[in-house]
Amino acid sequence: MEIDKDIDEMKFNIPYPEKYSENKKIEIIKSLKYATQLCKNRAKEELYYHQQSTDIIKFTCLPIYSLDVNNVINVCDEVSGAIGKYVVREISCGLSSGNVMNVTAIKLW
Repeated sequence: MEIDKDIDEMKFNIPYPEKYSENKKIEIIKSLKYATQLCKNRAKEELYYHQQSTDIIKFTCLPIYSLDVNNVINVCDEVSGAIGKYVVREISCGLSSGNVMNVTAIKLW
């Protein structure tokens, strides 16, 4: 899988390398490797969520301002069969009075 490619094997090209000292080149390459590692981690996370996409619930409720993305919530809705722990992935809520909160969550295995 392309995501698992080893970071150390990647080649980084620095534009106009003659403008930089050796220490600066090393610093630039380290920051590029760090950014690449962040991208790799995000890709793995998105791949995991995509594979678990069959266990998604969406619901509407009164605003819970302490709720945030990546929070774990307990759901017990026997009508829909959604029972267990879920991780909040998306939240949308208006700011005026009388608005409701829309929440999307993925089953936590």
